Amino acid sequence: MYKYELVIPLTLHQLERAGAEFDAALAQTPDVDRYCSGLHWVVPAHRALMPPRHPWLRRSEDGFVVLAQGEHPNGWVYLQPLEGMWGLPSPLAGPDPAVLARQLRAHSRPGYDWDVLLIGGLEEGSAALAAVADEFNTAHAVRVGYPCNRNLCSIAGGVDAYLGRRPRKFRQNLRRSDARCREAGIAWERADSGDPLALYARIQAVEGGSWKGKGGVGIDSGDMHDFYALMITRLGVTGRLRVLFARHDGRDAGYLLGGVAHGIFRGLQFSYREEFRPLGLGNAAQVEMMRWLEACDPETHTYDLGTQMRYKQRWGERTLTTLTLVVSR
Repeated sequence: MYKYELVIPLTLHQLERAGAEFDAALAQTPDVDRYCSGLHWVVPAHRALMPPRHPWLRRSEDGFVVLAQGEHPNGWVYLQPLEGMWGLPSPLAGPDPAVLARQLRAHSRPGYDWDVLLIGGLEEGSAALAAVADEFNTAHAVRVGYPCNRNLCSIAGGVDAYLGRRPRKFRQNLRRSDARCREAGIAWERADSGDPLALYARIQAVEGGSWKGKGGVGIDSGDMHDFYALMITRLGVTGRLRVLFARHDGRDAGYLLGGVAHGIFRGLQFSYREEFRPLGLGNAAQVEMMRWLEACDPETHTYDLGTQMRYKQRWGERTLTTLTLVVSR
């Protein structure tokens, strides 16, 4: 019998103070994107990217349920993960997501707490997805939302082993990019400590000179600027921040921003000044980051390139697909 009486509500501040316990619960959670379910991702997204909502947070001896309550313009109430923009995180953190879903069902009130419940970040075809759906489909309508795909590769055996699994043409292109960077005098700077916001200011300077910044789609303004500022601060405080700068004549030419958690490196953003486009900095930076992780983060086994894109498919060895369950009363 599950001890429902031990399920207690939390404020967002209390959840953040329990960060170590939440992280431990997330480390045991099967069939989810552990990196994007972490507080370093979902709390900045809640604060910077999402419309006004009220945190709906619960903790029990079985783990955590991390949701936010909002009201649709049409008047119905919904619960969704703290990050609902891309639908990447799971709101269930614990070794048995079905138990947490059962507690969520027992301690929320359809028609008051929610008319629609969104449970995202569950891996397609997984036991967790099926078990969580089963918890609701006897009394509610359960649908599956659009998939979210990420490209991943393994660096568990080292960078050279990974490259050895890639096609010959892929390796040739990397060698050419590396040669162009060396001939142009590019040097690499690894930054994982110091003032995170000072590092972010350097990133912003590069972003402003990139096609993204010039086109108004970079992270140097608006909500995305605030989202990454909050995330970089959290990653820096916890020692999980990894920033690689490409340097040229004492000036930052490009950067690759990412973070590590649960044995995963997650690439977050990459950009370079437009004048360095011919060098192929992107290819060279990815390999340089892998070598950094191999040397300094040997427990990191997975390189997550992020949301699926054509160029990332060339680097990826597998696709992680997660789904959102849409439960309506």
